[in-house]
Amino acid sequence: MALTFQQLVEFQVSKTLKAFEEVEEALLFRNFMPKVFWRLLKRLQIGEEKKLSKGLKIVDEFMYNYISLRREELRRSRSKTKDSFDLLTAFMLEEERSDMSELGKSDKFLRDTAYNFIIAGMDFTNVNITWFFWLISKHPSVENKILEDMEANCPERMDGEMVYFSGEEMNKFVYLHATMCETMRLYPTVPLNNKTSVKSDVLPNGGRIGPSTRVFISMYSMGRSEEIWGEDCLEFKPERFRRMEKSPLSRCRRSCRSGPDQGSV
Repeated sequence: MALTFQQLVEFQVSKTLKAFEEVEEALLFRNFMPKVFWRLLKRLQIGEEKKLSKGLKIVDEFMYNYISLRREELRRSRSKTKDSFDLLTAFMLEEERSDMSELGKSDKFLRDTAYNFIIAGMDFTNVNITWFFWLISKHPSVENKILEDMEANCPERMDGEMVYFSGEEMNKFVYLHATMCETMRLYPTVPLNNKTSVKSDVLPNGGRIGPSTRVFISMYSMGRSEEIWGEDCLEFKPERFRRMEKSPLSRCRRSCRSGPDQGSV
């Protein structure tokens, strides 16, 4: 429900969207509770674990129905998929490869992958885009440079009308990409992350950890570290990402699916 001028307006909330949010909240709750505690809640089906079970049931129903629908569409006609091609379809087409494992061909694998992309997309859009527009509103010179960059690379599209740029065109906008990266550096979508070691290891600073050790990573602190970014680490300077020598997000096997290289920009 939202308050407007002299009246109340009630907005309908998607049951599926609400379920996604409740699942995220419950999983976040697990990170701050002892494992024995949330496992007890799960066994008794109370509190956040009850919310998680109910939310997952709705999410699974939505996911598996969509996967089934896409499989049926692929069986009928592949030519039609060109007009409605998506990441899930791409994974389904990959299933035909003989070297793909049975896990990669399962509906559960597709469900987990799709869920990962949806959550990443939701968080990226809600958080990063909001900070992006806030920052450029505070720095008009950056906004002007973005527009100049777009004008230089796609002058025929900059006629004052609202347009949608293709992925190929977006790749030309170097300064826009740099601005998005700088936004994620200062205001990361996930400010605090954690990983658990599967075996004994040595951290980059020389510290030794044993197996099953949880390591917390403050992306917010790293993004504002003078040691990493220099004396101007607290300043908003997209130029630092023109050469992309450093990244505001995880890379390699820990790469973020919702990062600036994923077409989200």
